[in-house]
Amino acid sequence: MVIISPYTSVYDNLAFEDLLFSSYRGDGRILLLYINDSSVVIGRFQNPWAEADLKALKAHQCSLARRISGGGTVYHDRGN
Repeated sequence: MVIISPYTSVYDNLAFEDLLFSSYRGDGRILLLYINDSSVVIGRFQNPWAEADLKALKAHQCSLARRISGGGTVYHDRGN
């Protein structure tokens, strides 16, 4: 199943991803595609002060969010 998110908020998309992950009981796989506004997403165990320049994020109106899974820090915007 392929789902294209109608949202561009990193918070909405991460919540949607979490909802799908926690509630999907089907046999097949899900491919969730989304585009976020300018944002930095950190992994579950990462320290935001060590991974991002918080002052720069605020100055550039870039959101900071944490995903439920591990992994590294990634930058999202409407161009990637």
